[in-house]
Amino acid sequence: MPEEGTLSIVRRAHTYQVCYASYHPYAMDRQPYTCTDQAHLGAFLHQIGLEPWYITQACADLRKSGFAVLPVVLSAAQMQVWFPLPPNRSRFVRLESEQPHALPRHRARRGRTRVGRAQDTTAQAGDA
Repeated sequence: MPEEGTLSIVRRAHTYQVCYASYHPYAMDRQPYTCTDQAHLGAFLHQIGLEPWYITQACADLRKSGFAVLPVVLSAAQMQVWFPLPPNRSRFVRLESEQPHALPRHRARRGRTRVGRAQDTTAQAGDA
């Protein structure tokens, strides 16, 4: 099933880092893909299936500002090959054994106690 998202391309010294971000808000972050030079980047974008106009525009943006963002639709196979999931599990998923130990809750309450509230409501009902 194809997934829509964006490619953000950043020029880093002599390489280009390509990151994929899904439009799906709960999708996991993926590892970036690194291109060695502009020719490699152009070939990579062509292989993904971007139209030549987008590739030319991305290269022009990279020369001008060092950053480009492109809309893209990728299949699950393409994402797995070029933007694999990180080898370790998500930082938001914890095993039960890794859960922090719960601290005992402080039971003291300010003001009236639960019994006091119950007495107040019965007293009000009796006054009516």
